[in-house]
Amino acid sequence: MYQYLPDLVLCAVLLICLYTDLRQRRIYNKVIFAAILLGFMLSFHAHGASGLLQSVEGFLLGAGLLLLPFAAGGMGAGDLKLLATIGLYKGAVFTFHVFLLAAVLGGVFAVLLLLRRRKLIAVLKDIQQGVYILLCSSFKINVFPSMHQSEGEILLPYAPMLVIASFLVYFLV
Repeated sequence: MYQYLPDLVLCAVLLICLYTDLRQRRIYNKVIFAAILLGFMLSFHAHGASGLLQSVEGFLLGAGLLLLPFAAGGMGAGDLKLLATIGLYKGAVFTFHVFLLAAVLGGVFAVLLLLRRRKLIAVLKDIQQGVYILLCSSFKINVFPSMHQSEGEILLPYAPMLVIASFLVYFLV
C-alpha cells in the first residue's frame, strides 16, 4: 500500500488543482505547499538521500521549465508550482514529458478556441506582422504587447493541460 501513496497523493493534488483552477482560476498555495512538504517526506522515507535528490531534481526542473512563461506574464505562479510538484513526485523525465504534452495540448486548445471565436486569422496576422517588424529592426524594437490581461484577451487555465498530460503520461508511457 505504501508504494502507491505518493501516486495517490499526487492524483488528489492534481484533481483538487484542476477543480479550483477551472472554478476559481486559482491554484491554492496551501494545497501545493502541503503536497510539497509531504512529497519530500515520503521521498526521503522511501529512498533516503538519493530519493530526496531525485525529488529535488524533478522539482527544480518543473519550476525551471515554466519560469520563463511565468516571468513573461503568460501563466500564473500556481501553474509553475503545480509542475514543480509533479516533478517532486514523479521525477525529471516524467515531468519533462508532462511539460511537452501539456504544451501541445495547450496549443491545440488555444487554436480551437481561437477558431471558435473567429479570431485565429487576426491573431496569426498580428504574429506575422510582429515577427516581421522585430526582424527588420534587428531585434531592437519590442513589437509584442505585454502578456498581461488586456481587453478582449482570451485567458486559458493551464492546470487542466498539466493534469491531462500527467494522467496521459502516467498511463501511456
